[in-house]
Amino acid sequence: MVNRELEFRGINRDHLIMYIEELGGTLDPRGTVYQGEQWQMEIIHEGEITFTPVFKVNTMVIRFSAGSEN
Repeated sequence: MVNRELEFRGINRDHLIMYIEELGGTLDPRGTVYQGEQWQMEIIHEGEITFTPVFKVNTMVIRFSAGSEN
């Protein structure tokens, strides 16, 4: 099993979920992991980075898991 943790910045959670669903991902019964045909994706952490008092960017750390690199 291959695992990769990635940090996304500036992407709205709803847009990320929409993209995962367009790739064929469906939410598992526990409601925490999106399952694809040969992969899964889990949102590990959501946060926010503050560059200035006005400029804030949302962040999400996700874990992709797949049976192989392909």
